[in-house]
Amino acid sequence: AQAGILQTFDFETGDLSQLDSTEIEYSTASVTVSTAVARKGTYSMKAYIQTADKRAEGVSQLRGTVGGVNWYGWSIYVPADYAGDGLYDIVSQFHDWHTGIPAWAEDGKAPTNFNFTTSGNLQLDLKYQSAPQTVAHKSFTLGAYTRGAWHDIVVNVKWTYQSTGFMKVWLNGVLKVDYTGPTYM
Repeated sequence: AQAGILQTFDFETGDLSQLDSTEIEYSTASVTVSTAVARKGTYSMKAYIQTADKRAEGVSQLRGTVGGVNWYGWSIYVPADYAGDGLYDIVSQFHDWHTGIPAWAEDGKAPTNFNFTTSGNLQLDLKYQSAPQTVAHKSFTLGAYTRGAWHDIVVNVKWTYQSTGFMKVWLNGVLKVDYTGPTYM
């Protein structure tokens, strides 16, 4: 249903104008609009990095509501020749709502993210505040990703540091994560 949709990125404008910004670090990284593959329509966003690059991201400044129920959905295409960088590749992230990084959050870990692992899986790393001044992590393996294919991800989450939080994740229409507990940092 289209009711309540706050923001859509389908790139059918033929440019990156639907994004609030892009973040690109290092000289070979790029974020462009492409017609090579599209999930629906004509266009898609292409994020390109090489092993030495750090990031190539499309950014939205809209945030879900803390304590409220939020839905997100997106599709990721994995090129047939995707090799990865030998560690893991973060393909989507949810950042917290702080204006800067609080001292207790500086643990060297990324925020809640989805990544491709070296074992060929899509993984969710959930980062949350488990107690005052304490950060915790939970990892969930969603299953193998397929090269040369689209992967549809849907997330239903209640962002909260309390035990009443939850996160459900569907990969290609199959429920892969049904977690209850803190979700927010």
